Amino acid sequence: MFTVAMTNAELQHEAYLDFLELKGPIRIAFGNFRWQMNSSGKKNPYCIHNIVQTKTYRTKRNNTWQIEFHSNYYTRENAMIGGYVIYIPLYRGELTEYLFLRSIDDFFPEKITSHFVQRYKERYLLPNKINTKGMNAALYFQRHSDDMRPTDFYPENWSEEDKENKMIWLSDQGLFVTHMEDKMRVYITFLDQENLSCYKAMIYEEENLMRLYNEGKKIKDPIEQAKHMAYIYKQPNARKIQERYLERTTDYDLPDREKIIKDCLKAWDAMVKATFQLLDKVRELEVDADRIFR
Repeated sequence: MFTVAMTNAELQHEAYLDFLELKGPIRIAFGNFRWQMNSSGKKNPYCIHNIVQTKTYRTKRNNTWQIEFHSNYYTRENAMIGGYVIYIPLYRGELTEYLFLRSIDDFFPEKITSHFVQRYKERYLLPNKINTKGMNAALYFQRHSDDMRPTDFYPENWSEEDKENKMIWLSDQGLFVTHMEDKMRVYITFLDQENLSCYKAMIYEEENLMRLYNEGKKIKDPIEQAKHMAYIYKQPNARKIQERYLERTTDYDLPDREKIIKDCLKAWDAMVKATFQLLDKVRELEVDADRIFR
């Protein structure tokens, strides 16, 4: 049974034992939910929209999990595409944390801290006047964070230790911070508007550099192209901006991701060297021509 004094490692162990028990019943229940929704949809495809079905499951270890099945959308053939959320509140005195299981196929628990929930409310739900339709804030966040993707952005006040142990994610809702403890992702805090604005400014800087770069590649005359590229390469922190762009846009799931980024930066360095060598050669020829025709 989950207790107030449990460490994160103990929480993971307890959750894993429950996970083994939950897998079968939830798989069956979700199959029944999809069958019911698909059967109803075939009879009347216009009467079903955003259907939610909630259940509770008490494990042999006396832990009561909340389970939500929901419809996401229907295909043209009226087949329901749905999902589920499995979670349990963890009461820590006056504070409440939440433990989520995103999948019954793989054990990957996620803990949403009370601090995260509070900052999420203050910095996203309340300013944007979000109607959670009865969902608690943690559940609303989980239901709307499927688009989360990692960033290489760090707030200015972060230490090297922070950068080593934490990760910042971006979703349509904003920026938030996590760290990993064994197999459990812990959601620490939701960042404020200042950090989001800073992140957007960095993206603008990256995209602007790449826009100039792509315009330069279209220039046919090699000398004019070199002059254009030299202007880009002389921009303050141009290489660092290019590195940030590669970190942000290179697929995190690629097994050779780091090698791809390193190879791109090597190519960038080679182009910089070749560009300035060409311009130096052009200047030498211009000087020689002045001497001849003076």
